[in-house]
Amino acid sequence: MGNMEVWMLDKEKHMANLTRIQSEAREKDQYGVAAKCEELKGKVQGFYVERNLNLNAEISADDSRDRIRRSYDREEYEEFAKAEINEIFGPEPTEEERAATRKAKAKKKKADLETMRELEKYQEDRNRERERKYGLKRNNDS
Repeated sequence: MGNMEVWMLDKEKHMANLTRIQSEAREKDQYGVAAKCEELKGKVQGFYVERNLNLNAEISADDSRDRIRRSYDREEYEEFAKAEINEIFGPEPTEEERAATRKAKAKKKKADLETMRELEKYQEDRNRERERKYGLKRNNDS
């Protein structure tokens, strides 16, 4: 109670000072200062509440799994997961579509490997040409 009385007295003094400053500002046509005083008076009275919420919690995979277990039963989670998969990837592919996708991925992987081999060969040829042209010899001992 004692702290509350001290706070209320300080609050009243604070409000009185803001009111005085606001009146003087209005007399001098300083409406920006007067408006700021009004805002501050509202804050002192609790009319404005500023809230900032920062969520930067790091959640481990185990914590995440535990939260999922507490929030869902197995069937609910399977339904949720299937809905998310369908939203991201579209409807379930047929076996033929899956086979075509696997074949396309294998073909792309093979092409990527071939491209890497070509780049490595190009780099080796380029280094040999540089050595020949400039008389440089690489030190492979280090």
